[in-house]
Amino acid sequence: MVRARHRREKDTAVFSILDSRASLRGRYRAEILNTLPTMPVTDRLMDVADFIIRKKADSYFMDKEREEE
Repeated sequence: MVRARHRREKDTAVFSILDSRASLRGRYRAEILNTLPTMPVTDRLMDVADFIIRKKADSYFMDKEREEE
């Protein structure tokens, strides 16, 4: 069972845009990125996984494994 909780300042998030018009050669990419705060941008899923692994303590992943059981 997943419990709802309030967001905290230390929470980590990944923001994804799954629209081809925002892709590397997409027609709206620059306009979309210019409306967002400065942040790392990638088109590689592995970069996202690495980011989460760097930001989260091992206990974060252990807790997720227990929830799935």
